[in-house]
Amino acid sequence: MRAIATLASFIIFASAVAQAPSYSRLTLDPTLTAATGDVFCLDLAPNDYRLIASGAGNLTRDGGYGLQFYIANAEGLSERIPIENVGGVPLTLQSMNSYETPSKGHIAPNGGAAIIQLSDGLYCYQRQGKTIKKIPVPGVLNRYINDSGLSVGFISNTKAVVGRFDGPGGDWIQFFTYDIQTGALDEIPLPVPARIVFPFNLTAQVAQEGRLLLYRSITNRAVVYDLATGTSTEHDLGPNSRWIIDRSGTYLFWSAYDNATSSVTLLQKDLRTGVVITVFTRTGTGVTVYLQEAVGQKILAYTSKVASDGADSAGTESIIDAATGEVSVLAKQTSGETIPGVSYTALLAPDGQSAVYHTTLIANNAGYQGKYPYRVAYRQSLGGAPTRLVQPVAVGGNNSGGYAVSRHRTTGLYAAIDDYYTPIGRLLLRRATDKNAAVPIPTGTSKASPLAVDETGRYSVYRERRTPTGGGLGHHLWVYDIQTDTTVCATIAFPQGVGQYDSAWIDDAGRLFFVTDTTNRYPGLSGLQLFRFEIATQTLTHLSTGETPISTAIGVGGGRVVMTSGSEAAPVAVVFSTLSGRPIRSIPLPVVGSYGTPSYRVTDNHKTLAYTPYAYPTPKKTYLFSLEDGSAKGEYPAGILNPAGDWIVGDKTATYLPTGAVFPVDGRYAGLGAPLGPVVVQQIRTSFTDVTDDTRGYELVRFRIPILSSPKLVNTKVLATPVYGPDINIRVEATVLGAGLENVEKWFEARVDGGPWQKIAGTYGGFSTTDGVHTVDLRANDALGRTSAIESYTIKTDKTPATLSNIAVTTGQTEATITFDTNEAVQAIVDVTDAAVTDVGGGFPAPGGTLTLRNLKRNKTYTFVLSAIDRVGNETTSGTRTFKTKP
Repeated sequence: MRAIATLASFIIFASAVAQAPSYSRLTLDPTLTAATGDVFCLDLAPNDYRLIASGAGNLTRDGGYGLQFYIANAEGLSERIPIENVGGVPLTLQSMNSYETPSKGHIAPNGGAAIIQLSDGLYCYQRQGKTIKKIPVPGVLNRYINDSGLSVGFISNTKAVVGRFDGPGGDWIQFFTYDIQTGALDEIPLPVPARIVFPFNLTAQVAQEGRLLLYRSITNRAVVYDLATGTSTEHDLGPNSRWIIDRSGTYLFWSAYDNATSSVTLLQKDLRTGVVITVFTRTGTGVTVYLQEAVGQKILAYTSKVASDGADSAGTESIIDAATGEVSVLAKQTSGETIPGVSYTALLAPDGQSAVYHTTLIANNAGYQGKYPYRVAYRQSLGGAPTRLVQPVAVGGNNSGGYAVSRHRTTGLYAAIDDYYTPIGRLLLRRATDKNAAVPIPTGTSKASPLAVDETGRYSVYRERRTPTGGGLGHHLWVYDIQTDTTVCATIAFPQGVGQYDSAWIDDAGRLFFVTDTTNRYPGLSGLQLFRFEIATQTLTHLSTGETPISTAIGVGGGRVVMTSGSEAAPVAVVFSTLSGRPIRSIPLPVVGSYGTPSYRVTDNHKTLAYTPYAYPTPKKTYLFSLEDGSAKGEYPAGILNPAGDWIVGDKTATYLPTGAVFPVDGRYAGLGAPLGPVVVQQIRTSFTDVTDDTRGYELVRFRIPILSSPKLVNTKVLATPVYGPDINIRVEATVLGAGLENVEKWFEARVDGGPWQKIAGTYGGFSTTDGVHTVDLRANDALGRTSAIESYTIKTDKTPATLSNIAVTTGQTEATITFDTNEAVQAIVDVTDAAVTDVGGGFPAPGGTLTLRNLKRNKTYTFVLSAIDRVGNETTSGTRTFKTKP
C-alpha cells in the first residue's frame, strides 16, 4: 500500500502545478508542411476570427486526439480548444453535406468564445482563461435524432441561441438563449414549435445582429421571431423549398422546384414591405440552387447549370446578386478555371465581400494523401485568388502505414506513406528528444517495413526486399545505427532472405532477436528457429533447445527472450538468457480456442512473463507467469504488460495489477487527471469527409492514462420521456470514471428538485415527477467518500397525453378530410387499415388541424385511427373510426 499512498500524494501535488500537454504525436513528417488533415471552417466572426474543425494535428504545437476544434485569427494562426479537459470527443463531420451532419458550432462576434458540439452535448469555450464547460441542455428520449443539442448562433458576445431536439421522433426543436458568463439557459417561448431541417445547420438562423431568429415551424412555414419583443411573423414559402434570411434581417430568399417543368425559381421577399419578387427561373435537367447564406441581396449558393455563361455546369459555389439576377461563379483556380463539385458547406463572410468553401481541388495544393486529398477551407472573393484559412505551425503527419515502438513507448519508428495501397514509403524515427520533427531513416527502397526500435532510438530495425552486399535477393532484416550513420544486414546468412511476417525485438544491450522459417533458407536448419544478432559485432547466433518453435512471436526484456515451442495442443514458453543464449526455463501454457500467433511481454526485473494467446473465438485473456519458478500468477483482460509489471493495457481497458482497478483506455479522457498511468500509443483515423474507400494513413498519438483525484461524470444526459415502467418520466444517464488507484465501488446519483439522492446502478436510471419544470442534479461517488462536482439540468416534463376532440370527416369521391382539435402541439397521424392507402401526418399546434387522404376508391368504407403524439412522446388515439367515400 505504500506505493499507492506515495502515488496518491503525488496526484495531489501534480494537480496543483501546470501539466505537460496531454498528447504527443509520433507522426511528425518533416517533408509535410501543409495541413495534413481535413480542415473545415464552421463559422466566421466579423473581426475575421474563425472556428475550425480539423483532423490535421499540425495546426498547433499542442496536438490533440483525432478531430479537434480551433479558433484561428485573421492571420490563420490557431488556438486549440482543449476538449480533453472535459473528456469530450467531437461528433463526426462526415460528409458535411449529408443528413448526418451535426451542429456546426459557432464563434462569438469578437472571437472570444465558441460553442462546439461533442458526443454528449454542447460546450462553450472562452478564450480568456481557456475555460470549457458543458451547456446543460436537456433532451427528450427519441428514436431517430441524437439528443446532444444544436448550436444556432451568437446573438451577442456573451449570449447565444442553442437548441435541443424535441417532439415525437426528435424531429422538433426547442430553442434557448444561453448566457456564457452566468450559465443561464432560458427557453424561448416560440409561438409555433420548430422542426429540424436537413442538414441541421439550416434548421435555424439568427439575423439583424442577433435580434431575429428564423426557423421552420412544424406546419412547414417560415417563422421570423423577434427575440427582443417576442413578436413573430409567419411566411408560407412552400413545404419543400429551402430558405434563408439575410444577415441584416431584411430579405427572405427561397428556391422552389417544379419537377413537371424541370425548373427552379429563386424568390425574394422584402420583410419590410412584404413584396415578393422572382429573382430568376432556370429550366433544364440538373438545374440546382442550394442556398447557403446571404448578406443584403448578395447570396452564396451552390449552383449547377444556372450561370448564364455555363461556368457552373459541373456544380460549384456561386454568388447571386438578387438585385440583378446575375449568377457569378466564385470558386475558381488562379487560372480562372472553375473548381467543380466543392462542398455544399460554405459561409459568406459577414461583410458579404468574400466566401469560404471547402475543396480538394485547388491547384498545387501540398499535402496530397492517397487517392483522396484532404478537403481544406479556402476563402475567395469574386475575381480573387483562393487562400487558405489556417496556417500550420508544425510539420505534418497523419500518414502512418505501419509502426513499431520501443518497450517503454518512448520511441517510435513508422512508415510514412502517401497512399495506403500503393505506398511510397519512408521510415521516420520519433525519439523523446525529437520535439519538432521525426528523423528520416535511410533505406534502399520505398517499401521498407518497420519492425523494432530500441528505447534510445539508436537502432532502427526494418524489413526490406533488396540484395545485401555479399548476399542474395530477398526480404532481409536491416539495422540502422543513427549514432554511426551505418546500416547492416542482420540476415545476410540467409541466401534467399527471411519471411515477410516475422517479428523482431531489440534488447537494451543492442541485441536483435527474431524467429523465422529457415526451411530452404538457412543451411542445415528447417522450420521456425530463434536467432540473436549482436549489432555491435554483427554476429548471428542460432538459439535452440532442440525443439522447434511453433510461432514467430517472441518477447524480450529484463535479460530474457521468450519463444513458443511444443505443439498447438500443448504449447510451451521457452525462456532464454539474452546474454548467454541458453535456455533457462520452460513454462506450460494454457490452450484457449483455436491456435494463432500469441504475444509475449517480459518485465524489466525478469520476474514476470505475460502471455496473450490468439484465443479465437473465445474472449482474449492475458496470463501471467513467474519467470522464477514458472507458476501461474493470474489471468486478466487481454492487453500488454508494461515493463514495470504493474499495468496490463488493452485496447479498451487497463488494469492496475496491485489493486485490480480497471481504467478506460480512451484518448478523450487524457486531460481529466494527472498523467501518471502507463503510456499508450494509439493509431487513429482523423478523416471526417465522405471518403468511402480511404487510402490515407493514420495518426500515431501518445498519451498517459490519467489518474483522477476524485470521481468524474462523463456522457451525462437528462431526458424527458413518455411514461414507461413504474410511472417514470425522467431518464438520467452518466458514466463514472473512478479516482485514484484503489479498486472500489463507484456509482452516480441523481436527485430532483433538491430531494434525496438516488443511487443509480449502471449507466442510467429514471424518476417519476409531476408535470412541469424540474431541476435534476447528478454527481459521482465512490466507496471511499470521494464525490464529483454536481451537474444540474432544468427540464420540463409532461406525463399527460394531448387531448383529441371534435374529430370529423368530410368525404368526396376520392378524398377524405379529417379535422380535429387538440390542446397542445402534436404530431398527428392518420393510419388507414387499407394497405393501398398511404397514411398521412403532420405537425399541428393547438387548437387543431386538418389531414387529407387522397387516391381513395369511390363508394368504399374505410377504417382509420387518428393518433396524436406530444413533444415528449405521450400518445393519444381516437379509437377505430370509419367513413365512406361518395359514389
